[in-house]
Amino acid sequence: MDPTTSSSSHNLTTAAYRAWFLRAKGPIACSTVKRHSRGIWFGENPTDDAFMKFLLQLAIINLLSYTLHFLLRPLKQSKLVCSFLAGLIMSPNMMGHSKLFRKIQIWPEEMLLVRTVGYLGAMYVIFTLAVKTEYMVIMRNFRKAAVIGASGVFTCFFTLLALSFVFDLPGVKKGFFRMLFGIGMSVTRFPSVAHTFDEMNIMTSELGELAVSCTMISEILGWSGYLVGLYLRFPSNQELNLVWAMSVPILFYVGFRPAIQYIARRSPGGIPVKETYVLTILLGSLVAGLLCDLVGSMQLGFLVAGLMVPNGPPVGATLTEKTELGVMELLFPLYFVSIGNLLDFSQIQFKAAGEIFVLVMVSALAKFTGGAASAYFICSLRFSESVLLGLMLVIKGPYDLALYVRWTAANEIMKAVFTALAMSEVIVTMIVTPLIRMFYSPHARLSAPTWKNARFLIATSQNHELRVICCVHSEDDVPGVISLLEASSPTKGSPIFAHVLHMNELIGQATPGIHPYDERLRYVKSNGSSPIMGAFENYAMSSNGMVRLRPYLAISSHRSMHEFICRLALQEHIPLIIIPFQANRQVSSAELTTTRGINSKVQAYSPCTVGLLFSNSDRRLSLAANYFTSIAIVFITGNDDRAALALGIRMTGHPKLRVTLIRIVIAGWQCTSVKEKAEKKLDDLMVSQFVAERGRNERVGYHEFVAENHEQVMKWMRELGGGHDLIVVGRKRRRTTELMDEETMMDWIEYPELGVLGDLIASAEYSSGTSVLVMQHFGDVYVKARSQLNEDDAIHLLKLNS
Repeated sequence: MDPTTSSSSHNLTTAAYRAWFLRAKGPIACSTVKRHSRGIWFGENPTDDAFMKFLLQLAIINLLSYTLHFLLRPLKQSKLVCSFLAGLIMSPNMMGHSKLFRKIQIWPEEMLLVRTVGYLGAMYVIFTLAVKTEYMVIMRNFRKAAVIGASGVFTCFFTLLALSFVFDLPGVKKGFFRMLFGIGMSVTRFPSVAHTFDEMNIMTSELGELAVSCTMISEILGWSGYLVGLYLRFPSNQELNLVWAMSVPILFYVGFRPAIQYIARRSPGGIPVKETYVLTILLGSLVAGLLCDLVGSMQLGFLVAGLMVPNGPPVGATLTEKTELGVMELLFPLYFVSIGNLLDFSQIQFKAAGEIFVLVMVSALAKFTGGAASAYFICSLRFSESVLLGLMLVIKGPYDLALYVRWTAANEIMKAVFTALAMSEVIVTMIVTPLIRMFYSPHARLSAPTWKNARFLIATSQNHELRVICCVHSEDDVPGVISLLEASSPTKGSPIFAHVLHMNELIGQATPGIHPYDERLRYVKSNGSSPIMGAFENYAMSSNGMVRLRPYLAISSHRSMHEFICRLALQEHIPLIIIPFQANRQVSSAELTTTRGINSKVQAYSPCTVGLLFSNSDRRLSLAANYFTSIAIVFITGNDDRAALALGIRMTGHPKLRVTLIRIVIAGWQCTSVKEKAEKKLDDLMVSQFVAERGRNERVGYHEFVAENHEQVMKWMRELGGGHDLIVVGRKRRRTTELMDEETMMDWIEYPELGVLGDLIASAEYSSGTSVLVMQHFGDVYVKARSQLNEDDAIHLLKLNS
């Protein structure tokens, strides 16, 4: 929003800006400005043409911006900061003494073109950011966002109000404007924060969503305070503005949103949206900006128009795809050229600039303190999360500078004040952004005290309900996952509760997170989920109540998909996650890399046991009833192998399934420490439990081999594939010896996430009809030591079983 100063100046037209530019830069002979060039063939200088200058400025600002972003990447600076610095370099202050710069310098009369195109690009950046944001996120976090957002705004506002009486602030208009000045400085802009978060890839994280919600509340408070302030100051002139400001959102909701919903209904999933519809929505956003500009805020129109776009593909995805790259990477940097052209360091006075710098720094500190304190003491967030959230609310960006431009054009602040404000707020952002990048960890919640809530398959009773998360990428994954659920032997005494997640990439305005798959989502955003969920529902109904189902859509970017999966496992106390491995599909290398990245992150950060299912079968959805009939469990030692055996023990209860345990004993290995003795004791206990099942079920088999070298292990593994549909193995063995040094062997296998034995079974030389399930007890790259048996636990275990 762009709060300005009075009813007469809050809606400056292009002509007003044009006149202000001319006053600021001095008179110019308009007759000497060429509108076109005949080219060098006629002996003319192309730089005499205004349009040629515009193209040169466009090329130079983008080249400078990309170069600075590359150079400042080690300092973790955002693209917004780099673009501002590029605009500063191109300003007359920096390059004004260069002969080359004077030839291509854009004069104030010509700057109108640059400013208009750049501002249009900035408005469409807001539109695309709003398309990526779901307003339901605000409702989901409304209570916390209202408290934190309001605390940050009011703390900053009252601090600035008090400082306005302490500092003289020369160049800032006194009186009623000081209140509007405080409001404008106190607001955290949604577009500035959303743009930075989108670049950092934290917009869809739990903390990022809360911060975005806080900025929305901040925007609403700032806009409301602006309107109320104007009404109190000019009560006779503001009734129409107030009525119109309250009517615009309603007009959007009853007019603009139904029109876009109609377009969405005419563009079913899988079919590209017509160019006519895309153009209609983009033109509609221009109309929305025009309507809101009548009350002084074009940004509000583009923001609300973007929020009105229905969820996800096809409309939201198409709009993002067609507008984001060109607008954000090509046109938006021009906005900073106009900003840099307004900076004037020659008029700055040290005392006034110092007061402005102190004002900006104190306001940032006040906003940080208010937001962080309310998050910690009122909303009960962890201290680290509260500090990070407070830092996020301090971020400034180009849309704050747009407000200062309007103040300068209305003669409410002087150019020297504008320059000091712009530089001070960019310095704040340059300090805050690297701190967020350095200290924000989306996995902190999984590796902190909540780790005690983790659940493991080994510790799950065989006579109680088994809660499982079944992740699915596509329809091809469904038969294998259903077969594995059936092989896990669901019974009335030990049923299975399956949380089925269809993983979808975040595109357009889809709400990030895990959403229950209901009738609304069947219509709005099925994304091919209907046949997948239908297959699981048919299986659950045919199980006679022994399998319960809870379907979800997991919508997120690929880089953060694992966060939502692990978060659900913590919330629902899930002991097992099943996730498919898609290397055997006819998929592109990019898709394979993406899915492997998700799988590896789930293995690394999961708070429970993870099973990676590599399916070599050709079963389709129509043949989902062809379940596994013969399963082998390979057991050597370690937590991962024990997790595989724990699932195998559960499988022995299936009346139609043949389960065989293959135990490989390492020849010549002796237990030399307490930990190793405890490990062997655990191994023997679980094997004994499986052998006891063998005595009650003739379909349960047990074989034990002594391995002299790793070649024998590989030979036996190859021989297993012929007679089994599925082989269950552990990913790693904690103990390594000269016989099987898996850490060294991991360097030459194709898929490290499958482990040495799993990679062997998944290789092309293995039997093509055999699938493999790779089990991992649990692991976290930050607290990996917690997954191992410590000394105290080992001694206690030996005492119990001695």
